[in-house]
Amino acid sequence: MCNSDDMLVCVPDEKRRRWPKEDNFYTFEEFLAFFNGDEELAKDVWSRSIPEEDWDQVAKEWAQEALRLDIQELPLVNRGNLTKGNFVFQNFCPEPEEFRNSLRMNANGYAELSGGAGQYATFELEPHAPLDESFGKQLVRLKNLVGGYLCLDSEQQIRFGGDPRDPGTLFEIAWYKTSVLTPITLAHYTGKLVGMFLLRFASSAQPESVEPWLECALTQAREEISSDKNSQLVGKRRHRDNPTGRYYTFEEWVEYIYYRWLGACPMAYASVLLAKELWLKECEPEDTFQVEGDEWMKVDDDVWAAAA
Repeated sequence: MCNSDDMLVCVPDEKRRRWPKEDNFYTFEEFLAFFNGDEELAKDVWSRSIPEEDWDQVAKEWAQEALRLDIQELPLVNRGNLTKGNFVFQNFCPEPEEFRNSLRMNANGYAELSGGAGQYATFELEPHAPLDESFGKQLVRLKNLVGGYLCLDSEQQIRFGGDPRDPGTLFEIAWYKTSVLTPITLAHYTGKLVGMFLLRFASSAQPESVEPWLECALTQAREEISSDKNSQLVGKRRHRDNPTGRYYTFEEWVEYIYYRWLGACPMAYASVLLAKELWLKECEPEDTFQVEGDEWMKVDDDVWAAAA
């Protein structure tokens, strides 16, 4: 039995935890052995480690926070007549003041509010009319650098891939002021609200230099290719559930996984491991035109939608 002081660390033997900078999960007994029997130190580190069953959610939250911090580095756009350019829409709550993630295209081609500052969250703004100074409103079209034009479809869903000739791609930006910031509301011209945002200038569609985490992942990917004796990592493949339908080399696939899902994940080479798993089990080669039967494993929609 455990007394109240021990409840924090008194867990079944099969329960394991992981220190954020470690790659593996350990039982409390293994923590204790690692610290040479120093129970107080082991308890302290155990109490601040992540339970195995919570790890996926925590890692996702870390990734979301990393994306949010990327957005915070971008300069804000002041109220005024918007001209053509690239922007990021950071979701914003005025009371209490919260700077959240950004509007982006998810893997299914729909809009979500969990992006960062990358290409899936970068929009080329095309003004449809000048700013109405009296009401602070302006009609625009928004073209994502990957997914095409933002639109409201027949099922009243906000998605990408709209036809710019279709009024379904027309959106209204409305400016208004708080004491410090100048947020906007973004809505379809028919009135369907997308959300409240802070408009920021995008740094660029592609990063000017390769991020250190990605550079390590790409180096590891090249090593995987060079040691691939069965040539399983050569050529190009695509995942059949990827809505873009694009084929990738293995190195390009690792980069896609990095930017789309994982980013600077605290697990070493996470993007390489996930990319290889999907490449071998769920991706079809470029020269595959027909898949017979049901041998391909299907990725659930919520997995494609999970995130960078």
